[in-house]
Amino acid sequence: MKNILLYTISIFFLITISNASSLAFGEKTGEITYNIIGGGKLTKETNLNIKGTSILRFKNWGTQKKEKDEGVVYTVGAIEYKQKIKRLEKWTKDEIITVDYNNEQLLINKKNIKIIDEVKNLTKIGNKDIAGVSCDMYENKDKSISKCVYKNILLRLEIHIFDIVYIKEATDVKFDINFTSDECGTPDYPIQAFSILKDSNKKSIFKSANLCKFLNNIADKIIDNNQSKNSILNIERDDFINHIALDIYTKEKKYLPKLLVSMKETRECLQLAKNPFEIKQCVDDHYIIKSKLIDDKEMYKLHWDDKSTKLFLDKLEDDIIDLQSKMPCIKRAKNITDLSTCLK
Repeated sequence: MKNILLYTISIFFLITISNASSLAFGEKTGEITYNIIGGGKLTKETNLNIKGTSILRFKNWGTQKKEKDEGVVYTVGAIEYKQKIKRLEKWTKDEIITVDYNNEQLLINKKNIKIIDEVKNLTKIGNKDIAGVSCDMYENKDKSISKCVYKNILLRLEIHIFDIVYIKEATDVKFDINFTSDECGTPDYPIQAFSILKDSNKKSIFKSANLCKFLNNIADKIIDNNQSKNSILNIERDDFINHIALDIYTKEKKYLPKLLVSMKETRECLQLAKNPFEIKQCVDDHYIIKSKLIDDKEMYKLHWDDKSTKLFLDKLEDDIIDLQSKMPCIKRAKNITDLSTCLK
């Protein structure tokens, strides 16, 4: 009887350890809201800014979770650019569902989901209170990445790579809650099977909307290999900047020539416009092109009388002369560094 009892206890202990190792988090359910800020010196003439929020919902000890990011990536200085961030990913035991908002479809990546150890290869340096929860602070060997973690749940992440900083910090933490089907669901889009690792999809990670994801992936790679950022990245700063700004560069190269044409057409349209309705139609057509690069809603706040129209036309004329003079350089630009120099 004694041997049977010991055997039963041993089996129970082994099962408990096995179950615990398969759990992502130390809480059964939860919802965490994060604030995201970041950015830094993109080029000599242009600064990058990241602002947004993120919501993580999880159940079944984190084996099922959904993460949604919303915000904006924008640049100031020589390059004026603004792109909204909207990303949603849902993890189940054997697949990752990514929402492609642009094409209104769900991308399914079937794979074995690895449980992430948030403090792997990191050194504990203390603790901190984040959103009312005490978490343990960790950092990597060259102090380029720091985390505050509670029961393997990330409450704060700070990344420093070259001159770019990324901070994601919890502002509201709730555990032991129930979710509605809508809170755990995804948009009702058609499904397309796909793998994010395929060569044909590698460029998608450099989309502005995926910039936060890309920086997180870089941090994971540095931590997993337990090396400094310089060792693992193995690239110069300019190469790194040109990579993270690839989407900005691509859109600027595509739409700046179209913007110049649009400004000339708008100038002609406004010169012939006879009433506020026609003036607004001219501006609307111009805004469709301009909004591809930056969401300039100020023009909609104008009262389109003769005076405001003349002021707008004068500015438009100056912008046409300026952009036209820079167009040969823009067409020659090979990357974001070249383009920023052209537009300074």
